[in-house]
Amino acid sequence: MTSERQFSLGQGRGSTRATRKSLGDGEWAPALVPHTGRDAWWSPHVWQHDRRRADDWSAASAIVVDVDYYDAAAKHVPPPGDRAQTPIQAASELGATVCHLTPRGARIIWVLREATSDRKSWVRATTALCDSLDEHLAQSGFRVDRGASLDFARIFWTPNAMVDGRQRDAELQVVGEEVDLDDLLPDERDAGLHDVAAAVAAYRAAYPLEVPRSGGTCPLCRHNDCFGRLPTDSSRWFCFSDRHEADSGGVGVRGARGWHGDVLDLHAHARGCSRVECLRQAGYLGANGSDTEAPRGISAECAVSADGGGRFRWPDPRPVVDHQPLPAFPIDTAFPSHLDWLREYVVAIADCFQVPVDAVAMLILPTMGLGLAKRLEVEPQRGWREQLSLYVAVVLPSGERKTAVMRELLAPIYAWQAETASGMANDLRRFENDEQVLKSRLDQARRRAAKIQSDDHPDLDELAGQLATVAATKPRPPSLLVTEGTSEAIARTLVLNQERAMLAAAEGDAIDIMLGRYSGSPNFGVWLAGHSGDSIDSVRRGRGPDRLARPALQVALSVQPDVITGLLASRAAHGRGVLARFFFSLPESKVGFRELQTDPIPAILTDRFGTAMQRNLSAWLPKEPEIIRFSPQAQELFLSYRENNERDLRPDGALSPVRAWGSKLPGGLARVAGILRTFDSPSTREIGVETLQSALSLHHYLVSHYERVAILAGEDPTVEIARRIDAWVRRGRLMSFTRRDAFNQLKNLCARVEDIDPALDLLEERHRIRPSGPVPKPGRGRPPSPRYEVNPGVHGKGDPPSQKSHIPQKSPGKGGAE
Repeated sequence: MTSERQFSLGQGRGSTRATRKSLGDGEWAPALVPHTGRDAWWSPHVWQHDRRRADDWSAASAIVVDVDYYDAAAKHVPPPGDRAQTPIQAASELGATVCHLTPRGARIIWVLREATSDRKSWVRATTALCDSLDEHLAQSGFRVDRGASLDFARIFWTPNAMVDGRQRDAELQVVGEEVDLDDLLPDERDAGLHDVAAAVAAYRAAYPLEVPRSGGTCPLCRHNDCFGRLPTDSSRWFCFSDRHEADSGGVGVRGARGWHGDVLDLHAHARGCSRVECLRQAGYLGANGSDTEAPRGISAECAVSADGGGRFRWPDPRPVVDHQPLPAFPIDTAFPSHLDWLREYVVAIADCFQVPVDAVAMLILPTMGLGLAKRLEVEPQRGWREQLSLYVAVVLPSGERKTAVMRELLAPIYAWQAETASGMANDLRRFENDEQVLKSRLDQARRRAAKIQSDDHPDLDELAGQLATVAATKPRPPSLLVTEGTSEAIARTLVLNQERAMLAAAEGDAIDIMLGRYSGSPNFGVWLAGHSGDSIDSVRRGRGPDRLARPALQVALSVQPDVITGLLASRAAHGRGVLARFFFSLPESKVGFRELQTDPIPAILTDRFGTAMQRNLSAWLPKEPEIIRFSPQAQELFLSYRENNERDLRPDGALSPVRAWGSKLPGGLARVAGILRTFDSPSTREIGVETLQSALSLHHYLVSHYERVAILAGEDPTVEIARRIDAWVRRGRLMSFTRRDAFNQLKNLCARVEDIDPALDLLEERHRIRPSGPVPKPGRGRPPSPRYEVNPGVHGKGDPPSQKSHIPQKSPGKGGAE
């Protein structure tokens, strides 16, 4: 700790330089008010070199929480006048020091009596305050911006600064006294500030959510078939009714595709009170906001031990990764009304072959895109275009009839290729005759030229030119499909088919070859360019160059899990962004539960799909693709979706572990919308709200399935580090260890000891470890490393684990505890 309190002042939007401002008791508010320059900013942190950088963070004199207001459409807007003071009231209840309104929310500040240089404690206290503030502001439209609040290099505009040419003129309100950091830490059970979040956790544990997985009646808005449990979080519910806000009074938190909440929302709504008041009525909170000693209905997980020592009993440990059931494909919403027949076709194929509907629905999307790519591009906003290429990988074990599904979907393409080749037969014979005649005449001219002592042979030159002209006009029957082959073969197929092709396979040879089965090294060039439309210009030995201006490759793979493992394990595939271009699907197998006698696929649906495919494949390819744009209403909806997606990409957001893939997701869904809109209506040049909603309904499905793939691939570093720590603990049958011990096992993965903290937090959340008091300090030296106890249940029900702990032995006379 450092007793001197300072904060940073700066000016200019792009400036990273700061000056330090020292403070005495009670001087925080007066220090901020007069600072009114253009783009004037301040930060509660100071940095070692007065330069705004998180890695130079030195100390903090306050905790600042940014609160933003969002309307019913989830747009970040100024709050209504009657709600503007809501965050200020919550700040007062939580013991904040000063706060002020911002143009679209509020800023709440806890001023510390002593500045802190303990980075981890500052983060824990800030996180606890964000949790409590979110609970107090639930259902008000206000949400905490955790990314801003937890940023060590974050700046905040001063309350009276001129920003973007507008004077802010905010009133700085003093609502409480300065505080001690220890009083804000969640480990201090008598603080009364963080306990709302702790009480919510205890309440959820005591009252498990008992709602259907999907398709139930919402108890809040009373609408049918819109309510269910979130597949990825069994403690939370969702409601997708468009009337949920109006008919429930806005209970829950609005997401990209509906409203979400927990059991506390349901009980508070039934009692007609706020969430906090419901906790108080149930005995989980005292009158001043702190926990009661014995809340009613509390689960064994949170109960006090019988010895009265105030220690929590060990709950049953949860797996490092909770593999919740993955969501099913949203077949009812994934196709707009003008493609109802296509939805029926997908379901009919799934029923006929007894395969998961996910497999058919996902594989049909790139198949549909083959006839549209190179002709059309979607433009979500001016200057941003996406070509209609999709990469899909459906992962299913052997015996799932993957080949039969692929044969059904690809049949129209093979039929069109055969019909087109048959129609070109006469032209091809005529070309071969003309070519043979010219070759014969050229050979005769060469023999004559060899007998004449002259360098001038006009007939020879003319015939060679004619032969080259004829060769350039050779009819080429289309061959768009590639089932296996090298990246070079795929590139050659694109060259010969007007820069469009489709890799479609029910086996994994294409993946193996891409990863270097024959060449010994991965070759991703054509895969990357075929998705983004980047040019390729490569020269291969034995043939001419492969020049592609804007290739469009479709990929539809239905492969076994062990095949995809190689792709997931490839560091090159991660580094080059190949995985980030794929939509993955991991359907639940139906083997063992299949009907053995099924109805055939209705011929009328097969014919309609084949007709649409062949019409699109036969259409003329323009020199430049035509543009499909969003309607004004669709543009607004897509912008709202992208804003939500962008927040999820923040370091503390839901998509932060898969940021590369999540960044491409909006573009991928825009491609899906373009395919859905134009597949059966090729002359349409505008995407409406209904079609876009159908595409966006895939968001939750795709995110959940890719997150599972990312975990299998080790793409989430927190999960990977947590797994290794857990394996080390179980291998050594440890009952305790220090943070430094764990770091020493992971130096090949982590550069700094702080890098393992998120993994330790995950293991603590899974009830596999918990913080313990530090070991006694044996002498002079650095302070002891934080110690963790291990849940005995981690070691299973076999032989009891040894009572050994991992304590490094020290040489006599040497200080230090680590």
